[in-house]
Amino acid sequence: MVPAPTATAPSPHSPYQSPHRLPPGLVHLVFHRGLTVQPHPCCGRLVPPETTAQVHPQLFTRALLSFATAEHGVQVVYGDVQRIELNGTEDCAAGVSFRDGRTLSADAVVLALGPWSGRLPLVSSLFNVSGLKAHSIVLRPQEPNAISPHALFLRYQPTPASETLDPEVYPRPTGEVYICGLSKEAIPPDDPEEIVGEPGSIAMLHEIAATVSNHLKVGAAELVAEQACFLPCTDDGLPVIGEIPGAKGCYVATGHSCWGILNGPATGASLAELIMEGSATTVNLKPFSPARFLRENDSS
Repeated sequence: MVPAPTATAPSPHSPYQSPHRLPPGLVHLVFHRGLTVQPHPCCGRLVPPETTAQVHPQLFTRALLSFATAEHGVQVVYGDVQRIELNGTEDCAAGVSFRDGRTLSADAVVLALGPWSGRLPLVSSLFNVSGLKAHSIVLRPQEPNAISPHALFLRYQPTPASETLDPEVYPRPTGEVYICGLSKEAIPPDDPEEIVGEPGSIAMLHEIAATVSNHLKVGAAELVAEQACFLPCTDDGLPVIGEIPGAKGCYVATGHSCWGILNGPATGASLAELIMEGSATTVNLKPFSPARFLRENDSS
């Protein structure tokens, strides 16, 4: 990776003195192809490595699920949910029905379906959830120790006249480097297994990787993955967390965009409190309540 640049104008609140070598942590650089790399002004304020952590989405979610099943007896049931079953007399959650004809009874239902949340009329009749398709590649350099432990938030221009891109680079302690970016609005397929990256976007990420470091060029690094995902987005840009109006015992948690892994634990804890205790104390859920869309619809 590029040598750590020297910061020239640190914030007075920074614990580091100028000039200094940027420590492992968060670095925002401006890349212009063929030109010198310059530190972004925000480099004056960095997160110290002692208080910085990286979350691997797949390892994190699998660890949570394994702990829940092993320690708390949680059972995992796979299926394609077709609709939410409500008690007709009280409009409260009674369970879910699957497309294969199975039903699962429940006294509380949480819809955490990401960009697929809007496929259920109970959600789409209240608010819109759209999908933002984001691309990523994972590389394993032949010399992993040559990659410094900096998370890079970049502005990249393939040519001086082209649109500025905002890729991100995350070296992992496992020796891999995760590079992501190049998002666009798109409709997610019914089957998540059908999600594939667009060739042009994947090729651009490889170009960016090679620009960041010779150790990430084709031939110098093993290709681990070329992939894409869908980020759930709402019209007002805020997550939707809480009980769905008119459907007692039916809750929703979606719309976190790219912050789902970061905010997922607090979302889960708050919903658990809301379901079990009647109110959330971990997070004030009022700004994220799905009831806000009722007010918007009434005012329009």
